[in-house]
Amino acid sequence: MNKLLQHLILFVLLPVVAYSQEKDSTVPKTFLWEISGNGLTTPSYLYGTTHLICESDIEMPDILKQKITRAKEVYLETAPANRADSSSKLYFLHKDTTLKDLIGRKYFRRVRNILEEKKPIKEETLQRLKPFHVGRLLDIASLKCRAISYESAIIKIAKAENIHINGLENAKEHSDVVDNIPLPVQANNLILQLDNLEPRIKNMETYMELYKQKELSQLYYKAVGYPNTNSKFKTNFLDNRNIAWVPNIIGIIQTGPAFFAFGCAHLLGDKGVINLLKEKGYTVSPVFYE
Repeated sequence: MNKLLQHLILFVLLPVVAYSQEKDSTVPKTFLWEISGNGLTTPSYLYGTTHLICESDIEMPDILKQKITRAKEVYLETAPANRADSSSKLYFLHKDTTLKDLIGRKYFRRVRNILEEKKPIKEETLQRLKPFHVGRLLDIASLKCRAISYESAIIKIAKAENIHINGLENAKEHSDVVDNIPLPVQANNLILQLDNLEPRIKNMETYMELYKQKELSQLYYKAVGYPNTNSKFKTNFLDNRNIAWVPNIIGIIQTGPAFFAFGCAHLLGDKGVINLLKEKGYTVSPVFYE
């Protein structure tokens, strides 16, 4: 159960939407950004991750490792689960509802068959999972490679250096973002996902390729569903969370160097973390690496 919870926490908010060719040449091709100025004695760093990438494509250049290992603390969107964590219940349906009730016997069987090969889950556990989270597990299982998150690599480095890992939001706050989507909508989205697996896989592969190329602007516009940049996804999954995170980030960086790693789509936009920190008087500068 703990392993399942950790996968859900790391992958839960992966945006996979229609591909956009939108590109802003003024956005630097880097995911690493330095926070300085405004009275800080030591800089802290932001890093834009992807929650889904082939393990073989993970790159951890020396400068990135250096910024992680020199941090006093590492902050992810949500702290990794541990064995004593009781928050797993947030990912499950109420006892009077099952996944099969929501999507029907035929689609439930398809989910089970897809997961059986790569991500086997006990049927009683699968029956209890909310449809949104099942969709994330299907994404992982559908790819031809072993898919992990960039957060996994960062966690590994931080643990090796005994650096404390924390979260910008707690498990309930993280789960509430998903729970704002009504269950019938989650169920319908899962059915659409199952009916369109091939184009979705191609879309995910495109997303991963853009990440490898450090195309931050294209990844951002892809996540917000350009040209419909006033989507509920942008408001609920990005903007509102960014606004809640920034006061926390500001408080944390006052006490020493910190390293923040979260989905790269949170970096850009008027209500992106970079711009919100600049509005508070901080200098946020790109750090380039190969």
